[in-house]
Amino acid sequence: MSGRGRTLAVLVAALVLVDGACDSAHPPPCPGERVGTFHFESVGVAGGDLPICPGAEKVSFTATLTFDADSKAYLCLDRLEAQPLQGTRQGDNITLVQRPAAASVTGCACDLTVEESLDLGPPSDGDAASFEGELRDVVKPAGDSAASCEPEAGAGGGACGVPCEMVWQVRASPT
Repeated sequence: MSGRGRTLAVLVAALVLVDGACDSAHPPPCPGERVGTFHFESVGVAGGDLPICPGAEKVSFTATLTFDADSKAYLCLDRLEAQPLQGTRQGDNITLVQRPAAASVTGCACDLTVEESLDLGPPSDGDAASFEGELRDVVKPAGDSAASCEPEAGAGGGACGVPCEMVWQVRASPT
């Protein structure tokens, strides 16, 4: 290999190493002992206590489920910078909750939060390798206020629609 070819090969190798070293936007490690990786798919939308949020669509995601020795459960989404949902397990039933996080809804002129929870149990068809349950996202004004948000100026006069919720019936199958 000529001097120029060798220099190009070293430069390409260096760029690959630098690119790998700078790629720090990975999901955080999932605590506990790995149970499995599952693909979650919504199989229906359920009614809840609040009005349905505008734009509620089907959900589909992949996540790893782990347990620790203290009956804690974690669900780690296969998404960059996703924080694990934490919860508990009792037998075959798992309840996971995410701390309230900032949310944004087009047309709302206030700070919002979303609270997400996922309740899983054995599926009705008896498939021991799968789970089914309910995924719920509740969107509401941030803070202690229970009042609805006012619509943003120029939003066409419609209400921004919070507090509201999105509730999906989900099935989790091993990947």
